Amino acid sequence: MKTKTVIFLLFISTFLNAQKNKEFSQYLNKKNEIKINLVNLIDSKFIDISYEYLINEKSSIGIETLFNFNSRNKDISKLNNLTKFSLTPYYRRYFSKKYARGFFIEGFSVLKSYEHYSFNETEHHPYKYIIRDKIEFSLGLSIGAKFVIKEKFVADIFLGVGKNFINYNDYYFKDIGRGGISLGYRF
Repeated sequence: MKTKTVIFLLFISTFLNAQKNKEFSQYLNKKNEIKINLVNLIDSKFIDISYEYLINEKSSIGIETLFNFNSRNKDISKLNNLTKFSLTPYYRRYFSKKYARGFFIEGFSVLKSYEHYSFNETEHHPYKYIIRDKIEFSLGLSIGAKFVIKEKFVADIFLGVGKNFINYNDYYFKDIGRGGISLGYRF
């Protein structure tokens, strides 16, 4: 009788463990995501693309790149700074019972290149400006949520803040913001 009970319990535990593994097994071959940030595309007309690798059901790493392909604004007097390029690596920790989705906290860093415009008004040249290329490095935290539709389409919404450590002064870019609504594909 004891042997039959032990065999039955082993069978049940193996079956239950297989069910749990089956639940996550559909995700094991889909560990990559590629996304585009719609907020930057619509609002700033920047191309903001990210790649995310799912380490396991609770964490992921990724990198986001932002490119500005727009030429300079013709009315330069309305500009202070123009981002040219940024690179944002990040780590996310998910707090849902489902595989790499739901509420998350993100740690990120940003390496950003931009053109800084200084204005020098004189009698002869009322809108003379000086352009300087600048680079900044920032660290920060974000919170957000990831939604997965039909196990292959993803949507992220996130918002965060960070602090610059290189090339800031008291007026420009001491603190930075990060946010967006991204749509993408999991494969």
